[in-house]
Amino acid sequence: MEYSNFYNLKSLARLNEHEGRACSIEECDVEKVNRLISRMRKDREENLTPVAGDAVTYTTRGGDYYPLAHIERRDDRETHLCLLPQIPFCHENEGRICYNTEGDPWVTTAPGALLPDGIRSKRFRTWGHTGRHKNGAVLFHTFVRAWKYAEPEPLYGEYTTEKWTRYLIDRRPDIEPAGAFIYRIGSFTLYSREELDRLVEILHGKVFDGFRPGLFILWGYRMEWKELPAWEWNTLQAETHLSFLGVSPVKIRTDHNGQTVTFYKKTEQYGTL
Repeated sequence: MEYSNFYNLKSLARLNEHEGRACSIEECDVEKVNRLISRMRKDREENLTPVAGDAVTYTTRGGDYYPLAHIERRDDRETHLCLLPQIPFCHENEGRICYNTEGDPWVTTAPGALLPDGIRSKRFRTWGHTGRHKNGAVLFHTFVRAWKYAEPEPLYGEYTTEKWTRYLIDRRPDIEPAGAFIYRIGSFTLYSREELDRLVEILHGKVFDGFRPGLFILWGYRMEWKELPAWEWNTLQAETHLSFLGVSPVKIRTDHNGQTVTFYKKTEQYGTL
């Protein structure tokens, strides 16, 4: 063979079995996979710039973080990326490797916008000897170049979903007193701006104006709720609040490394939120 034999029959069959693939593996599948890997390696040896099949860590202007974006194709004018792709299919076409994946959203960037970010192992699929059907795909892994890109002029500075959690806050007029507001955040309600400010402090976060009047964006630590039996709750060493977010009492622990705030309540008295 003209290419390196990255897989043999045993290793390729074991990989697909481990990944829950139902297809059978034969020598012709091994031959095809190794040929694809060899061609993919050659593409990268011949091009120092991003090529189709490479991986991208992509951050949007609005703070959405996509660590597994996929370059579907590129030309001299633009690079086409799928930010949340399924495992790409690949095949040969006139000596080139072509890719096809499903997923969304799709974006384009200028050819020189992506910055080098090392190499990364990535999963691909190709049709095996049984042809195109539900269980006909063969899975394989190979290394590709990794790149990174952050859209310019971020709306929220350093805050992205890579490390932070984003909460949408909807401010609505309260019934009484006049001029009062409530703040809806997911499944719970805050009844004053003071309560909201306290939550922001607990989550070590920051509030930004939203994209319409009455909407705010809170970036902060991730909230988790856990129930404990009374004996365990009573012995838990944590900050205690007589009442918080409709639960009374509640204990709070903060994990700064994991950027998580855990709220503990007693099992006997309260159901699941």
